[in-house]
Amino acid sequence: MSLVNSGMQAILKHGTAEDQALGKVAGISTKVLGGVGIGLTALNIYNQRGGFSNFTAGDWTKLAVQGVTFIPVVGEIYALGDIGFGLFTGRSLTDRIGDGVDNAVRH
Repeated sequence: MSLVNSGMQAILKHGTAEDQALGKVAGISTKVLGGVGIGLTALNIYNQRGGFSNFTAGDWTKLAVQGVTFIPVVGEIYALGDIGFGLFTGRSLTDRIGDGVDNAVRH
């Protein structure tokens, strides 16, 4: 069990009622936002490529990388970093990872 998971387990087991409620909300929000993010990314790629059969290895990698968002705390940190990276550089970290995979596959 990771340090983050054991910390969350301790809060959920021994924390105050407020801590426990916040932990449950954080867990649910992580899953919902992660699912919405993956769905929107898949829809965007689908529209750009004209169907799932035209997805590249990098496109599938982008979706897999976004699976990190389902991990409590780590997912929220990654999502905030990804959004921040996109705001400051014009391209998200996830997009750069996917493009890197596509470039590696082509060569």
